[in-house]
Formats: sequence, structure tokens, C-alpha cells
Amino acid sequence: MGMMYLSLKYKYLILTLVVFILPYFIMTIIYINNVGEYQKKLLIETRLEVLKKIHYFNSSFESNQASTKVYHEVLNSIWGSYSDFLLLTEQKDIKFSTNSHISAHEEYFRKLEPQKTNYYKIDYLNVERILMYSFDSFNNCYYVVIATSDSIFKEVNNKKEDLMAFAIASTLLLTIITFLYSNKISTTLQMLIERITSYRKSVYHFEDKEKKPAWINDELDIANQELNQTIAYMVEKEKGYVRENYEAQLNNLQSQINPHFLYNTLDNINQLAMIHEVEEISTLSVGLAKLFRYNTGNSENETTIEKELEIIEEYINIMKIRVSYLVFDIQIEENDLLQNAILKFTLQPIVENIFKHGYSHKESLSINIRIYRKKNDVIIETYNKSEYKDMAKIAMLNDKINEENHEGSIGLKNVNRRLKIKYGEAYGVTVLVNEQQYFVSRILLPYKK
Repeated sequence: MGMMYLSLKYKYLILTLVVFILPYFIMTIIYINNVGEYQKKLLIETRLEVLKKIHYFNSSFESNQASTKVYHEVLNSIWGSYSDFLLLTEQKDIKFSTNSHISAHEEYFRKLEPQKTNYYKIDYLNVERILMYSFDSFNNCYYVVIATSDSIFKEVNNKKEDLMAFAIASTLLLTIITFLYSNKISTTLQMLIERITSYRKSVYHFEDKEKKPAWINDELDIANQELNQTIAYMVEKEKGYVRENYEAQLNNLQSQINPHFLYNTLDNINQLAMIHEVEEISTLSVGLAKLFRYNTGNSENETTIEKELEIIEEYINIMKIRVSYLVFDIQIEENDLLQNAILKFTLQPIVENIFKHGYSHKESLSINIRIYRKKNDVIIETYNKSEYKDMAKIAMLNDKINEENHEGSIGLKNVNRRLKIKYGEAYGVTVLVNEQQYFVSRILLPYKK
């Protein structure tokens, strides 16, 4: 359609990402971090409580070498790796330490606050370590444990990484599902747009109007534009059909003004020809009278193929006066096709066209009509058995037959237009050259049982 737009699938994906998926991912990450911090504090608090109780029972060991060994063993069993234990007063003076070297770094303990449990990171011997502490309000002292972060939080970090992986995987899965679903909607709408456009072009021979690029549009906007444009064009076409039908009815009424005068005149001519034994004039007047009665006899526009062929035979009888040698042949594949509906004076202009363009006074003339059915359509082919050589004119003739203007609206164009108004745009008249190189006028009608 040549129109730029942001596809619905990308709009839907962006909207879902901004409104749902990204908030979900961010909230999940925040939740995982909060849970991780809570688990770390709970882990530290639980193990420090155990250390406190051990200290209560072994407070006498604080001043000898045995206590250091005992606490090292206890810490290793609790934390699963080498750790250092310190006991500080409320003023942050060291009462006991399992590592005299680390006790000398007073800067490590400046962040201690008199709260139940907390931790922070320190750099000891160029290695990142975790300083964990708990303030005991009963003894007014700090219990401090220093250990490597890997040894303390390994299990917690592993669980956190697993939850992070799950959050990322679920976010990606939601994104993929959203894209696939929005792509399905977008594809369905695109197919609908293509079908609407294809239908309009094939049935109404109507091209799209030039549209200005609008990236903010999507398939819903395009489908709405296509539907509105098609409906508007259909309404205009219907108005044209109604107007043409009214004009045809008016012309028909005008043609019926005082028809009896015409019949009486033709009858008088016939009587006069019979008196003077002029058979050609008698035949001509009788044939003309039948043609006029057929046209003005009733208000119905539709008749049967059988009655239409009868009128053609009358018309052929009239034209035999002009043509010295005239052959008229009708081929019908199924007899019930004779009762199929057809508009009045559909065949006569086509047969007349053969006399006008396909006949020379120096040669005989053969007029052939073939009627057959193809699925739900009835096809009537009219041709004369003479070779047609001007192949380049076929496409031009078909274009002229389907012109919208009404100038020179007679002959094939008139028949084609009336058939389309009555039966729809799929039906009408086309011209072609068959395998025998004969110029053929083909009429397509709906089959009605």
C-alpha cells in the first residue's frame, strides 16, 4: 500500500514491555535483592546468637590461649571456613580477639552501631571480607565476626543467582509470548487489509488514493481507512447504479409513449405490402413490430434466453433482406439453459455489431451463438466465422467497454453496463479471439435453475 506505519505487533510489544514486563522484572529484582539481604541478616543473626550462647558458657576462656582455639573451632563449624572472632566493649575497645593483627585496625570498627545485627564490607590484606556484628544490650558489648564473603554468603548468593536466572528467563518468555501473540494479530489484520484492497481493485477496478506516511498508524488504522474508503466507493457506485436505473426507467417510459401508433403504422405498411405482393417489405414490417412489442410489451427488464433467441431470429429475418447469403447457427449444450434469466436486448446489439463491423456486401455472413455452462455461470459466445487479424485492438476494446463515462453508450458498452448493474461487477461482456482466430463477444451471466 506504500504507507509507512509502526506495526501493531511492535506497538503492543512496547506497551506490554513498558506497562507490564519491565515493571515485573524490576520488582522481581528488587524483591530478590531484598530477600537476599534479609536471608543474609537472618543467617548472620542466627549464627551470632549461637556464638553469644557459646560465649556465655565459656566466658572464662577470654583471657587465655585455649579460648582462641575453642572459638576458632566453633567459628569453623558455624561458618564452614576460617573466621576471626572479636569481643568489643560499648566504647569499641577490644576485650578479646582470635586475631591480634586484625585487632590493631581500629578503623574497621568505627561503623559499629548499637543495634541488634548488621554487617558491612572491609578490605583486610587486600581481600574483601565481611564484618558481621551484633550488639548485646545485656552485657553492653559487640560480638564481631570477620570472614570472607564467599564462605559466608555462598549458599545465599547461589540461591539469589538462581532466582535472578528465573526472573530473566520468565521475562524473556513473557516477551516472546507477547511478540508471537501480537504478531498473530498483526498478520491477521494485514491479511484482512490485503483482502479488502484486492476485492476493491478486482471488483470495482479502483486504485488506492495516495496516503501520507504516518508512522504512528498501525494495522487497525490502515484497516479502518481501507474499509471506510471501500464503503464510501461502494456507496457512490450504488448511487450511480440507482441513478442509471432511474434514467433507464425514464427512457423506457418515454419510449412507450403512444406505442400503438407505431404498431398500427407498421401493420398498415404490412397490409399495403401484402396487397402489392412485396414480400420483403411485409417481412420487414412484421419483424419490426415484433421487436417493438418485445421491448415495450411489459415493464419487466428480464426475460429468458429462449425468448431472447426468438427475437434474434426475427432480427436475422429482417437482416436477410440486406444480406444475400446469411447462415444463423445456435449451439446449446444443455436445454435447461434456455430458461436461464437474461436482460432484454442483450444479444441483439451484439448480433447487430457483427453486421456493422464484420460484414461486407461482397461476401456471405455466418452468425454463430454458442451457449454453455461453467460451474455457476452461463456463457454465451457470439461470433462470425471470419479470421480476425487486428489482435492489438482487443485490450483497447475491452477497456472501452468498461469505461465509466456514458458517451456513446450503445452497443457492447451499453450491454456490459446493464449486465453489471443487474447481476454485479463480476458479470458483463468481454471480447476475445478464440483458437480459430474468430472475433468472439462473450457474455457472462449467473446460472439460475
